[in-house]
Amino acid sequence: MRASLYVHVPVCLKKCDYCDFFSIPLADFPANASREGRFNPFVRAIHREIGARARRFSVSAWNTLYIGGGTPSLLDPTAIYELASPLTPGTEESTIEANPEDITGEWLDACQAAGIGRLSLGMQSLRDETLNAIGRRGSAASNRSALGLVKKRWRGSVSVDFISGLPGQTRESLLADLREALSFNVDHVSLYSLTIGEGTPLEAHIRAGKFAIPGNPSLPDEEEAAAAWISGRDFLENRGYAQYEVSNFAKPGRESRHNETYWRLESYIGVGPGATGTIAKGDEAIRITNRENVERWLNDPENAAEEETIPRESCILESILMGMRMKKGVDRGRFMARYGVDFADLVPKTIRDWTSKGLCVLDGESVALTKEGLLVLNRFLVDCAAEL
Repeated sequence: MRASLYVHVPVCLKKCDYCDFFSIPLADFPANASREGRFNPFVRAIHREIGARARRFSVSAWNTLYIGGGTPSLLDPTAIYELASPLTPGTEESTIEANPEDITGEWLDACQAAGIGRLSLGMQSLRDETLNAIGRRGSAASNRSALGLVKKRWRGSVSVDFISGLPGQTRESLLADLREALSFNVDHVSLYSLTIGEGTPLEAHIRAGKFAIPGNPSLPDEEEAAAAWISGRDFLENRGYAQYEVSNFAKPGRESRHNETYWRLESYIGVGPGATGTIAKGDEAIRITNRENVERWLNDPENAAEEETIPRESCILESILMGMRMKKGVDRGRFMARYGVDFADLVPKTIRDWTSKGLCVLDGESVALTKEGLLVLNRFLVDCAAEL
């Protein structure tokens, strides 16, 4: 079988205040991986785990590759090449995430030599006040410098991430950020709404009233943040970046094929500490989750995962939760082939109610939310879950 591959690089110089993904500080990376060539043991362990997972699930080739984190751009050029070059041949798409402040010409060259064709830059904002408020270690200057270097040196596709609803951000400043990013001819934009993760430093700052103190950047209220995000959506679409998922916009043909694997609940393997994978097995699935322990994983990467079977009912719900994120919605034929039932027959009342409000479209091929419906996706999903 073929599957997609996600490689998790669980290391950061400094964790952002809003982040709740698993990673550890570079200074805490195990001693045997912290000398000159410090990532060599990590790269070897990644390949050991990939081999074990491929054998376990009879994976013969990779559809897509995504190297994320954490901060993959902390890997030196040699480590990047040794990690990616055996994995990219035959893939439809290969992506690596990067923090703008880490990027050098040598690092970009190593990525390209390894066969990586898509670069995802975590910008978040082009305003120092906003970046500082959320604990980003980069700056507006380093973001701009990276965009300029990538435009001159990178031959592949470029995606940039921005967040709406950040402290100190206004509708006007968000649009100015997007306008400037688009001037570098990027192919893809992810525009996320700020999520306050439980247990994150950002949540602690909010509880402590940090953003209500005079002189500090203010946190927009929900209405302001939503209005800013909608303005950003309209701005992107008016400039040829079509919304194809709740938070993602792309030029034609530049959509993230790897992320579509998640949204369609297709098979993918996740490797590295804290990574998760899902293997489709008929109307069920196998979920593979690695423990969030870097040292134990380095010592025995082949046996660092726990497996569980996801039953049919849970897979159906996940297929709806993920599939309805896409603008084209859930493919009824694909759903029928996998589960032996038409999605439209599972939640007829929800679809009928939402269609009557102009928020959902049902046709012979799919069930999809309209542009306005996607703004209230969570309400639709709650209705579906209640009817199932």
